[in-house]
Amino acid sequence: MPGSFPNNSAHLQCVAEAAFQHLLLPIVYSLVCVLSLASNGGALWSSWVYRAQAPPIMIFIYNLIIIDLLFALSLPSQAMYHARHNDWPFGEGLCKVTNALFLANMFCCTLFLACICLERYVAVLHPVFYLRLKWPLYRVLLSMAIWSLVGIGLLIFFSKSTVTHRFSNGNTACMENFPAQIWNGSLAAMILFSSALGFFLPFLTIIICSIVIAHRIMNLGHGTMQSSLRRHSLQTLLMVMSLLIFCFLPFHTIHVLHTLGRIGVLSAPGLLHFTCSAQRPRLYHGLV
Repeated sequence: MPGSFPNNSAHLQCVAEAAFQHLLLPIVYSLVCVLSLASNGGALWSSWVYRAQAPPIMIFIYNLIIIDLLFALSLPSQAMYHARHNDWPFGEGLCKVTNALFLANMFCCTLFLACICLERYVAVLHPVFYLRLKWPLYRVLLSMAIWSLVGIGLLIFFSKSTVTHRFSNGNTACMENFPAQIWNGSLAAMILFSSALGFFLPFLTIIICSIVIAHRIMNLGHGTMQSSLRRHSLQTLLMVMSLLIFCFLPFHTIHVLHTLGRIGVLSAPGLLHFTCSAQRPRLYHGLV
């Protein structure tokens, strides 16, 4: 393979090296699909039954449930792809749809979690102002804005890009094995921009809000009700942070490093080979 220097970086191909993924990933995808459909379907049904008593913040949670359900529906084709040793049999269009759902899930989840944290921040730090925001229409409009922003970004990318290419062994790659001219074009800029706007900025917002909220909560009184509220709120913040740190942060970090190596901004020896190796075992495939 070529090295990670700028003049060769765009020609490096991330080739599958771990044969176990062709058995492991289909099993994992299938389990995640079944569990996600069952849990999110149950949550959606329960939320609908008790919608009259639901607080306004549930609007953001409805959106999280819906995007998770849509993503789960894309997993069977991904399981088939890896079971066929990374050979995509469903054509260009379905490859775009499947990966659009994957990327929409990542960005929408992060943005809606940021909205939830911001709402908690306003409720805890500015309770009087929060009472003026009880009207659900604000959250509906914000949700529509997030869906529109992510949808337009994905439409621009997939309308201008071909995402199926041939591996050297003749298999059809889906969202992998991009040729040099695409990396030298707009692909790198779109990855860096979308990661900054769609993940790192909301992630930083969530961290700041969580720290401020946790500090305020810890200063509550020590009665039974206050202790219960403090424990519940801190558990919610910890759950949100853990989800982002363990599920999304590694993905975006590896892809940003890989992209910077591809365009020669970072030329550390072995960087591209390291990021290729780090991408292969991960649960979800992406741009390589």
